[in-house]
Amino acid sequence: MSDQMKRIFDELRADYTPEQSQEAEWGRRAAYLQAQLIDLAIQIRKAREAAGMTQQQLSELTGITQAQISRIEKARVVAEVGTIFRIGQALKTSLVIRYFDGLEKLAS
Repeated sequence: MSDQMKRIFDELRADYTPEQSQEAEWGRRAAYLQAQLIDLAIQIRKAREAAGMTQQQLSELTGITQAQISRIEKARVVAEVGTIFRIGQALKTSLVIRYFDGLEKLAS
């Protein structure tokens, strides 16, 4: 888990009092965030492949390192909105950060 994701998860965990079921809620929220990251990663990879581009070519168009693009496509980092915007522009596509209304809807 990246340091950035760990900080986000720690912030989510800090939102709950000891009386609440912290671990269960933290796990649910972490899974929710991971689902969003994976969904966005799949969109980016599919759009890049559909454009016939390598990660290196996308890197050159966006100014984002190839290593960072790889981490984004593997859902290992939380990309900033500006980064997502630059990738979408370079790929000439819209990238959507989806809202999942509960994990049970991820299966649909």
